[in-house]
Order: sequence, then structure tokens, then C-alpha cells
Amino acid sequence: MSKDIDNIIKNVISNNKEIHNLDNHISKDIGDLKKSIKNIHIQISELDEKINQILEIMNTFSIMLAEEEENDDYDTENHDWTPYDDHNFEEDFEDEDGV
Repeated sequence: MSKDIDNIIKNVISNNKEIHNLDNHISKDIGDLKKSIKNIHIQISELDEKINQILEIMNTFSIMLAEEEENDDYDTENHDWTPYDDHNFEEDFEDEDGV
């Protein structure tokens, strides 16, 4: 029976060493995962900043485009206008006597 107990103790010690090695590997893997997650968070923050910059540029561009379209609408509404419309030529043709 003591032989059986010795075998059981050897197996327990062997299993304990395996568990300890697994624990070390898992701890190392957890550390690597934490570093990877931190790097991912940094990259996400950088992408978020770039996306916000792009959105700001797009908003500026859309405002400029809307203003340009508004100016184009104004120009098309007055497409029959000529510079001569604002000038009264009859005044220019009056002679010196006012006739």
C-alpha cells in the first residue's frame, strides 16, 4: 500500500508541476493579450481622431458646396439680367436744352 501512496504522491507532484507550468503560460498569454488590447485601443483612438478630422473636412466642404449651389441658384434666377438693365439710356440722350 505504501507503494500505491508513493505513486499517488508522484502523480500529484507531476500534475502540480504541469498545472504550475500551465499557469505560467496562461499568465504570459494574459500579459500578451493585455498589451495587444492596449495597442488596439491606441490604434482605435488614432483612427477616431482621423475620422473626426475627415468629418470636419467633409462638413466644411458640404457648407462650401451649399454656398456655391446657393450662388449658382442666384445666378440662374437672374440669367436674363444684363448690365444695361440698371442704366437709363434716355437720360444720356437728352440734349443740352433738356429736350
